[in-house]
Amino acid sequence: MTFGTLAFALGSATGKRGTAAGIASAVAVAAYLLNTLAMFVDWIETLSLASPFHYNNSAAVLIDGLAPMDAFVLTCLTTSLLLVAIVTFERRDMGVG
Repeated sequence: MTFGTLAFALGSATGKRGTAAGIASAVAVAAYLLNTLAMFVDWIETLSLASPFHYNNSAAVLIDGLAPMDAFVLTCLTTSLLLVAIVTFERRDMGVG
């Protein structure tokens, strides 16, 4: 949902579907790569907090259950991106012609 709302916010701001999808996809790949590399490189571990994949650890959710703070972070991030998308969409000039 986070990357979907990011694409929606970018599309609302730019008006270009392809650009929004491309940037959102690139951010998703970079976030996944950052989260994966954090397992192997110590100095990247603190940077992995910027990745939504850090808060969505599927294996830990299956074993320990959903961590409330991780769900809160993802919910806040998705909600803030949705609010940005709504505001930028409403401010777009949808003139005729």
